[in-house]
Amino acid sequence: MVIDLGDASAVPETPPSPGTTRRRPTALGLAVLAVLALAGSAPAEPPRLRSILVTDDLAGAFTLAPSALFTSSFVGRQAQVRRYSLADRSVQWTTALPQSVGDLELTDAGVLTVVSPEYTQVSFLDSDTGTLLWRRTSGATTVLRVIGDSVLMTSTHARSEHAVLERTSLRTGQPLWSRRLDAFGYLDVDDAGGILTVDQQGRAAVLDAADGAVRATADLGFAWDPQRYVGDGGTVRFETYGDRLYVTRRERGVGSVTAYRLTDLRPLWRSPAKIFGQPTECGASLCVSTVSGMTVLDAGTGEPRWISTGWRSGRDSVALGIPGPPRLLVIGVGRIPRRALLDPATGRVRSMLGLSEQVGALLLRLDTAEPGRTWIQEVGPADEVRTIGRLDGMSLERCLAVAAYLACANRNGPANVWQLTRDS
Repeated sequence: MVIDLGDASAVPETPPSPGTTRRRPTALGLAVLAVLALAGSAPAEPPRLRSILVTDDLAGAFTLAPSALFTSSFVGRQAQVRRYSLADRSVQWTTALPQSVGDLELTDAGVLTVVSPEYTQVSFLDSDTGTLLWRRTSGATTVLRVIGDSVLMTSTHARSEHAVLERTSLRTGQPLWSRRLDAFGYLDVDDAGGILTVDQQGRAAVLDAADGAVRATADLGFAWDPQRYVGDGGTVRFETYGDRLYVTRRERGVGSVTAYRLTDLRPLWRSPAKIFGQPTECGASLCVSTVSGMTVLDAGTGEPRWISTGWRSGRDSVALGIPGPPRLLVIGVGRIPRRALLDPATGRVRSMLGLSEQVGALLLRLDTAEPGRTWIQEVGPADEVRTIGRLDGMSLERCLAVAAYLACANRNGPANVWQLTRDS
């Protein structure tokens, strides 16, 4: 079945007014705001955004927590990282670092990772005090995942054909185990803590994150060149979702999709659909997208369910934290990439979301009639769109949403934090 959704540009972009608007389906609910529904039988007043913090420095990288904002900046030719309290706007600590800052990430273990733009230096700070716990300064380092009180990292050196995968104590930097891998191979960590590797000869292995031991191996039956771009000859893409490895491959112009079970790398199915594209997790389905559309496969069998020539890059609404029944959040194929929510079984459009970005559980929707205006919205389980408020004059190039807070920073400006609140 092929679904042609026509021109989405005819859908109006501007909400009629802040408040609650009923539309045919949309779903990007803000879970933390469920308390608003508990106000009794009286009609609830529409929520609003209240500015609570504007940093006094030009924010480089930043990250948001339920009680604090962490920022990086460059002062006096030295990088510094700060923690701002969301309760009283105070600077709780400032730590100077002998490295540039490209990314900040707060772990559940209360450790802030600070990565340089070129990935050659990584610092680990105590998020409560700003104390520097330890640093890694040798070789390009990638932080893969934090597991409890430890971190999985890879490091490589120039002109080396091997990378070192290691599990290290998060607070001390003490190595727990390490293993050499193909520096140009595929590497990912699944939700159960299994580590998948595939070298350039197509030899796959699953490692145990606890000790690095090999749990399963398989020969996928082909060699691949990770430096070949998608538009060239034979290409391969690997993606891990849940307990599956999906391999999309194109050979002599013919595409294929194969699923493997991650626990033992046993092949589960090879789809009869001759497609090659970018796979994404779509709940009970697998979406495979190209620049011109999307093919939706049954994740259990690989059988094609439907094809869209109007949408691509499907994502599962449940996995995104959207309340209500499963839906697919997609991007339009046209010149202006509008978003929508689709019925996963049929591809029918349930709601048009316009020219927007999803940030956490919030929807940031650009107003095409008023340049510089952005509507902050959420979508409920019944696909109702609620307008929380609007922001004027903000470019909103970088935004994060956590709990009842939204933080954004312009390219060369301070970071701003707003709190979702109600009129008194």
